[in-house]
Amino acid sequence: MRDVGRDIQRLSDEWRRRLVAELPLLSFAQQRIWLLHQLDPTKAMYNVRYIVRALGVLDLDALRHAAAEVRRRHAVLRTTFHLIDNTLYQVIRGETQSDFVVVDISDLASEERVEETALRIEAEFRKPLDLERGPLFRTVVLRSAAREHTIIFVFHHLVIDGRSMTLFTDEITELYQARVAGRPPNLPALPIQYADYVAWQRQAVEGPLLINELSYWRDRLSNCPLVSGLPPDHPRSPLANGSSESLFCRLDTALAGRISMAAAARGCTRYMLLLAAFAAVLGRIAGSSDICIGSPVAGRVRREFEPLIGCFLNTLVMRFKLSREMTFDDLLQQAREVTTGAYANQTVPFERIVEELKPPRDASGTPFFQVMMNMLSHKPRSMVFDELELVPIGLGEPPGGGMDLNIKVQAEANDGIGIFLTYRADLYERSTIVSLQTELVGFLAQVVDRPDLRLGELSGHTNGAPVAGPERATGFSAGVGPRAG
Repeated sequence: MRDVGRDIQRLSDEWRRRLVAELPLLSFAQQRIWLLHQLDPTKAMYNVRYIVRALGVLDLDALRHAAAEVRRRHAVLRTTFHLIDNTLYQVIRGETQSDFVVVDISDLASEERVEETALRIEAEFRKPLDLERGPLFRTVVLRSAAREHTIIFVFHHLVIDGRSMTLFTDEITELYQARVAGRPPNLPALPIQYADYVAWQRQAVEGPLLINELSYWRDRLSNCPLVSGLPPDHPRSPLANGSSESLFCRLDTALAGRISMAAAARGCTRYMLLLAAFAAVLGRIAGSSDICIGSPVAGRVRREFEPLIGCFLNTLVMRFKLSREMTFDDLLQQAREVTTGAYANQTVPFERIVEELKPPRDASGTPFFQVMMNMLSHKPRSMVFDELELVPIGLGEPPGGGMDLNIKVQAEANDGIGIFLTYRADLYERSTIVSLQTELVGFLAQVVDRPDLRLGELSGHTNGAPVAGPERATGFSAGVGPRAG
């Protein structure tokens, strides 16, 4: 007699082999985010939100169509993630209908509508997205009145990054306008998809490129300190508990202008100057001459990837060697060398560097660095067309990405500079982060005018105590950002 069970198993194994052969793997960045997500799948640690207030006549059918069309154009927004035989794969689904919900709160009193809108925004941001079932992109529209709506877009970080948010905004706006006007949208066809980028990345990192770039990083990161950054107030736990908080400050326009002029006079960017200052302040507080800072980059190293939505993000390690005798000009020169070298060797994924170099690991933190700095070049802009004005009111990203400390610098429209600090609440007291802000701004106020000063000559904290509180620090206006986590 035939062994029917064995035949079925054989067919099942053959089906599995064919299925796996056709599925794309994850990019290195996706793989890392997926693994971090598994630490607590019930939390929305890697949700990204984009919130827009719509004032005027909003065509809900056109918006629904636009959201579905963006999802159709970009296969990554129709993707779910699966572990098969201990290997991660992404499955691209064929349906194009977006998760689109309209909630009418117009019957509430005015104050209640404001409160309900805030609660709904927070609830949507904190609602987990199911990586296996999907969808990983949803739209919720709150109708406050006939001519007032709040649009909430929520994504999982696995399918989108910062540059992609700009692409998404441009595309959904064009698709909406085209639908309302009854014309074809003016959007280019997409000859490749994010899965093609994944295939390219997997192939690229196994060739000569890998050897050359890994050689650079091996030299650059040799004998890195296990922990580098702001000393914690509380003992580290084996795993971060996901709780983070944020602080915001804005440099006044006079100090921001002096920073721009000082950077230009020395042939460097504002980012380089701010990164150097941040490294110097961390080194002083930590009492360390060896500081490593993570810096995210767009990761779109080929022109073909520019129009694609997806998670292209890569992370570079900026390592600084400090001494009391060096001047800030010396440190700026080092910052130029560090950043240009890192950007020239950015194709190899950070995750692949970790695999190859095998640094000593601390389960409670990222290898090589525990603090990250990112400079954002623009803010979402308001748009007015026909009878509708769209006003961005919030862009929420994953709060800390597992970092002890994450500093984001926002270049503002009037040449101002905003600084947003997100920190692990299980490691730091709020007063420690306020103190760090104060010292950073005080340090900047000194070095932009006297870059010839030696680092050991610059004044600042004494035993961790700020020279002045945030409300009194030169060029500094303090504010409190929203709680995250």
